[in-house]
Amino acid sequence: MNLTLMIMPHLLLLLIFILLLVFIARITYSIIWLPWIISRHFNKQGIRGPPYRPIKGNTDEIRCMFTEVQSQPMDLCHDIVQRVCPYYHRWASVYGKTVLSWYGPRPRLILSDPVIIKEALLKTGEWFEKIDPNPLSKQFYGEGILFSKGKKWTIYRSIANHAFKVERIKSWIPQIIDTTKLMFYKWEDENNGNEEFEIDVNKDLQNLSADIISRVAFGSSYEEGKEIFDLQDQHCHLASLAQRSAYFPGL
Repeated sequence: MNLTLMIMPHLLLLLIFILLLVFIARITYSIIWLPWIISRHFNKQGIRGPPYRPIKGNTDEIRCMFTEVQSQPMDLCHDIVQRVCPYYHRWASVYGKTVLSWYGPRPRLILSDPVIIKEALLKTGEWFEKIDPNPLSKQFYGEGILFSKGKKWTIYRSIANHAFKVERIKSWIPQIIDTTKLMFYKWEDENNGNEEFEIDVNKDLQNLSADIISRVAFGSSYEEGKEIFDLQDQHCHLASLAQRSAYFPGL
């Protein structure tokens, strides 16, 4: 009996030690060994990217780039890649048009070739598989076509194709024109008869997009659902912030 009591603590310690080794091995495999294998695989194909950093990947770099560009006024040009996607603008000049980046220990391949992008969008669930989204972002976007996979994606895609047929889109043109005219009339009222005047069009263009969607999809105007659109705008901003960081369960 005494011998058994003496052995039990040692067995318990041994079990804890083994479990700890297994846990460390799995963590090491996930955040060090597997990313190294993936990086090596793509490097052999000539696809490179910023160096992987354990646990966080490239999320700190991405966050710093967004902070940097958003702290400066935007240039008056149509090349907005540097503003909306600063990390790709910088990495593409160093690593090429196809870039391997990391969100935590999860790889993300950034594509810019229109042919490959079209193939990926049309073959999602067949040859191209989506990665699991950041759970914080998924709370905003939900289970729609953006994050669905396999058969569910195929069903959603079929519904979307039916809703956006060319004939149906053409029927929206009169409503789109009328809604756009309202925005121009608003600007004319604000210019006080001046031939030239300065106006910040960003918010008005956002409202125009929301107004068009409201009219063609729901038969109402933006003003009638303004509170809902404002909440969606706030949620979209929070989702955008969540996408720039690695997700750690419980944190």
